[in-house]
Amino acid sequence: MRHEKGRAKSSAPDHLLPALGRTVLWLVLLLVAAGVGAGLGLRIRNLHAAYPGLSPEMPLAADKSYGVTADLTRYPPQALHPALEQMSRLGLKWVRQPFPWAEMEPAPGQFDWAAWDRVVEATADHGLQLIAVLDTTPAWARPPHTGRFTPPTELADFGRFARALA
Repeated sequence: MRHEKGRAKSSAPDHLLPALGRTVLWLVLLLVAAGVGAGLGLRIRNLHAAYPGLSPEMPLAADKSYGVTADLTRYPPQALHPALEQMSRLGLKWVRQPFPWAEMEPAPGQFDWAAWDRVVEATADHGLQLIAVLDTTPAWARPPHTGRFTPPTELADFGRFARALA
């Protein structure tokens, strides 16, 4: 190093200093990125080690496929399968089907499953997912002089119906 007027001067030419500074900066950034990547990799490995039964794939928050709302109990038996076949050909993946409690349990403990058993079996035969919508309230489970969509007087009655349906 040479001294000029009391200050030290580097032996590297002045035009190399900015290039050397950029190179050092890029090396530091590269090392930081590598460290962050290694840290994330170790974290993921540790999570998989802690929960070995979980799939490494993240589940979707919601099914993005298409479907339809339809009351399939209204189809006559000879028309149900052709309708479901057409739904499958159109690329639909699910059917949202009403399960009206008022029709399925007209009296306490007396269930009529026939029409809905036919729908459940037929949708499964065509590879469609069924979304069961439990609605309506039978006359015996709601206050007098109210409509089918009135909530039940006793929620436990609805709970017993839902359990029997499941």
